[in-house]
Amino acid sequence: MSMGYDILNQKKEGLEIIGYARKSQGTESPSDRTRLLQRMVDNLRTRSLVNQVYASPSSSAGEKLANRDDNGVAPLEGADGTMQQLIEYLDTSGKEICLVCLGYAGLTINVDDLRLFLSNHVNIKKILVDRLPYAHEVIILDSNEIVTNDTVASKFNCRTGTEQRSK
Repeated sequence: MSMGYDILNQKKEGLEIIGYARKSQGTESPSDRTRLLQRMVDNLRTRSLVNQVYASPSSSAGEKLANRDDNGVAPLEGADGTMQQLIEYLDTSGKEICLVCLGYAGLTINVDDLRLFLSNHVNIKKILVDRLPYAHEVIILDSNEIVTNDTVASKFNCRTGTEQRSK
């Protein structure tokens, strides 16, 4: 199955497709960090066909989702905002959402926090994990299964090494 096919099926089910990208602090220069995160945003727009993209320019994979981007850093070109704006959108939108991330760690590795986040934002119905650049697969997970099933949730407890999300 192709990524476009998976996204189109989610859209046919009536889900709004929203992308999220994050970049951990590392040894890269600020310009390289911005370039890499910009590439992730661009990939979400083009490959994942998302309606909106939110980006966290400096967050660790284990950081609580609700605490990201409290510093008010401006979003990148083509991004609709930061995690804080995404949370505001989720809190006010009546739409059902499919959240797309680039790799499991591209969203979080903090399983307990992810479960809490999904419990607080029940309009996120599915999470689509784009792993095409390094595993040639797209994984679609039901949010309720992440909350209730340890095996499904444990997929996010995956940080054994880095996966490039900005190819």
